[in-house]
Amino acid sequence: MDKIINSLLSSPSNYTPLLHYVLPMQYEDTAAFAEVWINPDAEEDRPGTDAGGKPVTHVLFVFEVDDIGKFETELFVTGKNIELSVYCPEQYLEDFLGVAAEIRKAGENLPYRFEKIKIEKLTAERSLIDVFASLPTRRAGLNVTI
Repeated sequence: MDKIINSLLSSPSNYTPLLHYVLPMQYEDTAAFAEVWINPDAEEDRPGTDAGGKPVTHVLFVFEVDDIGKFETELFVTGKNIELSVYCPEQYLEDFLGVAAEIRKAGENLPYRFEKIKIEKLTAERSLIDVFASLPTRRAGLNVTI
């Protein structure tokens, strides 16, 4: 939590046009905090892909669990299709690779469909600009519709 608050307060003049939430998380005796960043207009976050005119929402969950490590979960939601990427510490990669089938099964009764699920090790911490490709343009304040 200290890292999250420090990052929020260290650059008060930075304008980040994303929805941002800090969520407390707990599983049994393990507590953590997650930061959630959402770009509800994310058509430009995936250069070279076509959403077919459907709105795209891009979500990044970043959470660090004491004594376990840092995790990132990224979602692109286009219409009712979800592309999910999970990045975890290397020592947990094998455990998470087996979860992909369970994620698909858990979503069977939902109106959404997991189109792609990718699980990889987290090799380096990514900045918001690395994740949200449209962020530099959006920070400039240019959002013109003709």
